[in-house]
Amino acid sequence: MIIKFFANLREITKDHEITLKLENVKVKDALLVLEKKYGRDFRDVVFDPEGELYVRILINGRNIEYLEGLDTQVTGDDTVSLFPPVAGGSHAEL
Repeated sequence: MIIKFFANLREITKDHEITLKLENVKVKDALLVLEKKYGRDFRDVVFDPEGELYVRILINGRNIEYLEGLDTQVTGDDTVSLFPPVAGGSHAEL
């Protein structure tokens, strides 16, 4: 499977994308493999202090929130994209 990293995840991983040789695993299992590869900094960006998912994860362009969440199955043919939350900007008052 191809894993794509965006924004500060690219800084942590030093990669834009990697290929993992995993077949028929759940998203949460793939994240554990990535945590072992990239360490605590990766985990701290992906999960909040309570262990809840903090990033948006898309599988082949579909948000896992609308699939089976962390239990969504992924195969070797899938592309998994990880997006950290975007914050900031300003709103003009009307």
